[in-house]
Amino acid sequence: MKISEATIHRKPYGNHQMMITKLCTYDNRSHLDWTYSNLQKLKSKVEPDNWFYGRIKIPKFSIEIKKKQMMIKMEFMFGKQLNLSILNQKWKDIVWNDMVNVDDPVAFKDYNLDNFIIKGSKPQGESEIPWEIAYVDLEAYAETIKSYRITSFLSDKQWQL
Repeated sequence: MKISEATIHRKPYGNHQMMITKLCTYDNRSHLDWTYSNLQKLKSKVEPDNWFYGRIKIPKFSIEIKKKQMMIKMEFMFGKQLNLSILNQKWKDIVWNDMVNVDDPVAFKDYNLDNFIIKGSKPQGESEIPWEIAYVDLEAYAETIKSYRITSFLSDKQWQL
């Protein structure tokens, strides 16, 4: 991903585009290949839907591999990390319906509040499709059993309202 592909945020004095680069170094190549394959599946799933996973925005991203390292370049999601002070039934229902209780064997499996970004009152970027909640832990997309996802979500105290 090039920085020029990130959403343009117009400021009174100019435009801003932001992205994050994450470097992952793996102990063994098989784990790197597995993660890379999962990220490719995620990209092929969300890119045709304007980078949405149901109602949840996924940042635009690209992946590069060199030896035992994977570099993920992803669009910065402007907003606030989901936390207990802003968690409500609306966010819980969206995560449950769009991430947890899905019939796809490949889905997200980490529901830590820090992985979710709430757009809130941040202005929409130029040509940006409106979104309310985003998810940024891309490596959490993997083959998982639905019952595992449900148990994990329901037993997590942070999601109890």
